[in-house]
Amino acid sequence: MRIVHVVDYIQPKLGYQEYFLPRAQLADGHEVYVVTSDRYSPFLAYDGYAAPLIGPRLLQPGVREEDGVCIHHLRSHLEYSQRIWIRGLEQEVRRLSPDLVHVHGIANFSAVRVALLKHRLPTDQKFRLIYDCHMVQGEGRHPLRRLAHPMFRVWARLIRSQADALVGVAEDAVRYMHEVYGLSQSELHLVPLGASTERFHFDRGVRRRVRARLAFSDSDVVFIYAGKLNPIKGPHLLVKAALALMADDEHIRVLIIGGGSEEYVSRMQKLVTNHGCSSHFLWTPTVSNIELAKYYCAADVGVWPRMSSLTMLEAQACRLPIIVSDHPVASERVRVDNGLVFRSDDVEDLARQMKRLANSADLRREMGENGWRYVSENLSYTTLSRQFIALACGAQTP
Repeated sequence: MRIVHVVDYIQPKLGYQEYFLPRAQLADGHEVYVVTSDRYSPFLAYDGYAAPLIGPRLLQPGVREEDGVCIHHLRSHLEYSQRIWIRGLEQEVRRLSPDLVHVHGIANFSAVRVALLKHRLPTDQKFRLIYDCHMVQGEGRHPLRRLAHPMFRVWARLIRSQADALVGVAEDAVRYMHEVYGLSQSELHLVPLGASTERFHFDRGVRRRVRARLAFSDSDVVFIYAGKLNPIKGPHLLVKAALALMADDEHIRVLIIGGGSEEYVSRMQKLVTNHGCSSHFLWTPTVSNIELAKYYCAADVGVWPRMSSLTMLEAQACRLPIIVSDHPVASERVRVDNGLVFRSDDVEDLARQMKRLANSADLRREMGENGWRYVSENLSYTTLSRQFIALACGAQTP
């Protein structure tokens, strides 16, 4: 099958679903292409988070190959609020003559344009069409986004008329599609985000080598956070909770990977210095997705203090138990006794959950095994890509 993914932005070195799904489909024997813009996503604090690893946002238009997948970067303009007009999108999709088009996102120009393209095509040239949505309720409550909801509903009616399947990547995303886009719950499907189990898996040798390089002893309990360093993600909560534990436990270590606002990072580091605990914290700039797996092998517990992150699943694939907030999307990730939940923004409660895992190697091992088993059996991208294809072709997901 010839499959074309349409996505406004793609960053192969950082991973994400829109990169791993095409790779899985290619490995399954499909012919796979990605059509995207000539820019990387405008992440918050881009210069501090993404630029050191992937470089400037603006790319040279053209075709690049990543792990065998052909990525077509088209010239773009009219960018606003992570929505971008990709020039020649319709012509490029038609030229590739796909059997299936997978559009990532619904409330963007590309989603509407692909629906209009399919509507105009002769019957013998029409392709199967599937959309997924990553939006969640918290984002929908933003005042500016609420003003756009009526327009989103108009777009959604057109998309629904042409789509063969409509998918949310989390339960909250399915609710968002129903409540904000006005789509019937009966026509919505859930295919969750996953992890590349080929890339993310536990390796004892890697653990030993990386811990030695980072000067972690066998008795140290290493808590890891990986992602954007900004107040929305809340790594400062982890810092405060860890500092509270370090007063009584000299073996607590924290490894923070990522970048963001210099002022925000500086405040966290100053707090650590003022407590005399600088040697217990290790700050590492953003690393490539493939390198991140090594750090997960070296750590003992993953902590994501606010919201949800795809990399929670990648950590679990490396047998890490995780600690997350009680935000609905985040707490979905610990339903199989694979981690602990704390009350949102409650530093004392976060410290209590961290202490539980710090004090019990058996609990860490048990929860880590549960998470690894669930991800490997249900959330590999090979499994998820087949579910998407089955839905687009008119079958139910397994």
